Amino acid sequence: MATVLSVSGSPSASSRTNRLLRHLDQRLTAQGHEVVPL
Repeated sequence: MATVLSVSGSPSASSRTNRLLRHLDQRLTAQGHEVVPL
């Protein structure tokens, strides 16, 4: 499968954008992709 680079531009670790990105990371990982957060 693919390797995905997950990039968040939000300065806050608890932002809604960051929570959504982490959720998408989990879904991609569950589908067999490798996710690399930046």
